[in-house]
Amino acid sequence: MARCTVVVVLNVSCSALHKYLMRFYEFSHIKPIKPLSPPEARLHKLKRTAELAKSAVKTEKDSQKRQKALVKQRKQQGKGRPTNNPNQTL
Repeated sequence: MARCTVVVVLNVSCSALHKYLMRFYEFSHIKPIKPLSPPEARLHKLKRTAELAKSAVKTEKDSQKRQKALVKQRKQQGKGRPTNNPNQTL
């Protein structure tokens, strides 16, 4: 077993620390990513744009729901208050 040369700040043994360190053979299966061809890049861009649009729609719907809930809550809280204006309806 290799010697442990890592300074251990916590109370951890070297054998426990070795299981979290990467070894050289673990890097051998990593292959570089090839650049996309122009048609593939266009498809990738369109898919990404669609994903961003979906998330934007979801965010907008959520904010509208929150805003609607706040308005409803304000209306419910306002019904119990007395008013001095007899022409004002709740």
